[in-house]
Amino acid sequence: MYLNVRTEADTLKSTIRIERLAAFLKQNKITSCAVANTNLYRLMDYISIFKKNDLKPVVALRVNVAFGINNQLPILLYAKNNEGYSNLIKVSSGIMERKDEIMPLNWVKPYSKGLIVVIPFIENHWLNSMNEIKLMKEIFNEDCYIGISRTNNFKHTEEINIQEIANSQAIQIVALNESFYLQIEDAFAYEVLTAIDTGKKLDALDPQDTSKYVPLPQELEQWFVDKPDWIKTAKSVLDACNIDFGEYQAHMPVYPLNNGETPKECLHRLAYEGLKIRNNGQIPTVYKERLNYELEIISKMGYDSYFLIVADFMAFSKREGILTGPGRGSSASSLVAYSLQITQVDPIKYQLLFERFLNPYRISLPDIDIDFIDTRRTEVIQYVKNKYGKDHVAQIVAFGTLTAKAVARDVGRMLNFQETELKLMSKLIEKSKTSNIMDVYKSSKEFQEFVNKDRRNQVWYDTCCRLEGLTRNKTTHAAGVVLTPKPLINYVPLQSGNDGIYLTQWDMNEVEGEGVLKMDFLGLANLRIIDNVLISLQNTYKVKPTLETIPLDNQNTFNLLQRGWTEGIFQLESEGMRDALKQISPTKFEDIIAINALYRPGPMEFISTYAKRKHGLEKITYLHPLLEPILKETYGIIIYQEQILRIAQVYAGFTVGEADLLRRAIGKKKREILEEQQALFVQGAINQNHDVKVAEEIYSLIVKFAEYGFPKSHATAYSVITYQMAFLKANYPSHFYAALLNQAIGNVPKVKRILAEMSSGRISILPLDILESDVVSVSTNKAVRLGLLNIKGLSEQKLQTYTKGRGSDLFEYARNIGSAFDKMAMEVLIKAGAFDNVFNQTRGTLLASLDRAADYSLTDESLDFGFGTPTYELMNANKDNCYQLEIESCGFSLSNHPIESSRTIELKENTISGVTGQFVKVPGLIEAVKITTTKKNEEMAFVTISDEHGSSNVKVFPILYNKIRQLLVEGNLIILEGKIEQKYGKKSITANKIAMFQ
Repeated sequence: MYLNVRTEADTLKSTIRIERLAAFLKQNKITSCAVANTNLYRLMDYISIFKKNDLKPVVALRVNVAFGINNQLPILLYAKNNEGYSNLIKVSSGIMERKDEIMPLNWVKPYSKGLIVVIPFIENHWLNSMNEIKLMKEIFNEDCYIGISRTNNFKHTEEINIQEIANSQAIQIVALNESFYLQIEDAFAYEVLTAIDTGKKLDALDPQDTSKYVPLPQELEQWFVDKPDWIKTAKSVLDACNIDFGEYQAHMPVYPLNNGETPKECLHRLAYEGLKIRNNGQIPTVYKERLNYELEIISKMGYDSYFLIVADFMAFSKREGILTGPGRGSSASSLVAYSLQITQVDPIKYQLLFERFLNPYRISLPDIDIDFIDTRRTEVIQYVKNKYGKDHVAQIVAFGTLTAKAVARDVGRMLNFQETELKLMSKLIEKSKTSNIMDVYKSSKEFQEFVNKDRRNQVWYDTCCRLEGLTRNKTTHAAGVVLTPKPLINYVPLQSGNDGIYLTQWDMNEVEGEGVLKMDFLGLANLRIIDNVLISLQNTYKVKPTLETIPLDNQNTFNLLQRGWTEGIFQLESEGMRDALKQISPTKFEDIIAINALYRPGPMEFISTYAKRKHGLEKITYLHPLLEPILKETYGIIIYQEQILRIAQVYAGFTVGEADLLRRAIGKKKREILEEQQALFVQGAINQNHDVKVAEEIYSLIVKFAEYGFPKSHATAYSVITYQMAFLKANYPSHFYAALLNQAIGNVPKVKRILAEMSSGRISILPLDILESDVVSVSTNKAVRLGLLNIKGLSEQKLQTYTKGRGSDLFEYARNIGSAFDKMAMEVLIKAGAFDNVFNQTRGTLLASLDRAADYSLTDESLDFGFGTPTYELMNANKDNCYQLEIESCGFSLSNHPIESSRTIELKENTISGVTGQFVKVPGLIEAVKITTTKKNEEMAFVTISDEHGSSNVKVFPILYNKIRQLLVEGNLIILEGKIEQKYGKKSITANKIAMFQ
């Protein structure tokens, strides 16, 4: 009887969540329900949740049909069977590709098979549309119905006329109630949601309409007490809809071949050819055996074409000079992928196990994710689209939700909250560090006081709780691309996307659940840094360098890592990572792999153990000699998932595939599963003639580390990027820093950190100069010349005008530029020091003379009005002011830091950068002050200070804050005493004492 329920998947059109709807139906012993949205978003979630609750999902769609230019009428379409389901997907896709999202009349008949139509007389749309009703009846025959609503027992004013229309056309009537929220209590939240959608603010704090809820069965029966057959007919419509969704089936595309080869034959040939190239024309026995093993599994699973497809677009990337990553995830453990140049990690050399990628005991789609340079990723997607056809390739939709901060602001705006109130709410939510509005209320006394202040705030809070988590908007998944053997429309509903590529209506999980091949094309900004360094090296040395020839034992690289100079290096930038590098002091590539695997919650505690054992400060022990070859590279610590697999294989006689199942089972942490797996492991060990007690100890060790174990394949592949960047930085620092600075343009804190590290490493930084600087930073004679784009508010186009300007003084320069002379642009250029070496005048003088220069820029040099050339308005040079001028124009400064010239002999060596746990006494310039309140409602401050070596965050707790609050002013020079601490990988100083720096 529930034929017309809208859910929150219909973005900002309903507050009904599928889980709550399913619970409501079960509670009221209702067995089926139709969800009739204007799209098919979240359809598979709906189907899955209904099936789990033993409910029958009925797939429906609300569409508007264009019967004429100004005659669009709504209909409800229901999938009666699989053919109807297929047609519904096609109808929805076609509509979602149109700008007006209206179904043309000539689509109705071709897609009518397997569909039921209900003409909704909820409003008066159809009252004067007899010809259109006749047409619907002709197309759908006995599957055409008229729906009549009696919400809250209120009869349609034209109900008698509607019945006459239905009788005249022999169309049955169904009871049809349109529901947008689950309970009457949700009515106001629904109205707020509608307001968010339309942007129309609300004046009242109570709902204006409470009729759009999901009625109880007895309510419906009461409303239609005189027409029980209408309810019965509605039930018959639901009963008539039976789709067989079948079992999971993978839909693998076929790689196109024109030479008579099968995909299997082609893959085998290319894999062998590629492996020969990798091994200088030879294929050692161990490689041949591994390659044959992998090829057999790949073919048995039917994935030959998949590898060929990936190899093909990787070959395209190489031909076009599109930089790709060395591998990602478990695919780096495949020798076939390595042979085909899909990955750049030798899995045999690094003891990577193929079963972590494809396990013959666990059938699943392979997952080869690829990193591309972020600026050229779309070229590869376009290549795939062009090769396989527009109808076979799509990107994947993703959905944004009303998060705690978003719902607080959106609801607040609709209830006419002031901007100060909205900011306060955002601040309180952010401060609470909790995940939802209810938790914020529980944890924050200040938030409770705000909510309970008056009824408006209480209504706001209640509405936020009801709306939080609902779908807010759709977007495009950052990486996902699907490829299908038949046109996409046979598998998933579509909508218009970007760049001529379709977008699915289903999200990543739904698409994968349907067995459609999903590939991740990820854009990685770090590859852009590498690419720009390589281009810079080529421009300088006229030789194109290659990443493949970088040696993995370069001492300069390890020296740099040991010092923790890792600004801009992939995965190693955090303070915690720098500390880990200093502890471990890497001397081989394998150390970098281990650090990348260890530095995460859980295994992080073993960093010090790894370091001590590496440096001989702690004894290495093994529970059994068979474990030594497996754990030797990590000094007896289980770090990688692959080590767990090999222990189960070598010690307990498991196959690697069985061992992977063991690892997965242990990861679920359920007692009965742990006990079951322990029995299997111990029995396997007994079968290998091992001691029971030792076997139990080893199993306990596996259980302990299974929670932390990281895939070595992924750690190894990503460590290649880490090492490549470190190598380029250590051996070609000026080229690396130039590329890094260009990527950081606009991110002032990042630029400051880069410049501070350059200063520490004694890398020369050449200042901004209108005649010498390019718009971007460049390497020149082993120094870095800063780019003009670092100056705030200036575009590349505008900068080109000023770099071409010429003149012996400011005034000639201004007239040379002419009408393009912009006083504001010149002001920031002068403040940044771009004219320091051009006109031989101080910045103060140039700034004071800008008005004269602006006037002179408008004069015609071919005319002589007798005024002569203007003269400078001289100002006293104030070098100390250069620092502040550069901060204003760029956000950073290359001039002497105020602290530098003010340091006393006592504080000469005291800087804000230090070791965690160290007590320091340092001078600093206050750059920013943020006042906040503690849970006890006491004020404290977070202060950013800087010196000539960098900046640091300082925590000033309430007792100290109340004593020195008047000193915490931006621009003040202070002396700070405190302790360096580290949390979440970030260092800060907890202040014990603060005084003015005299």
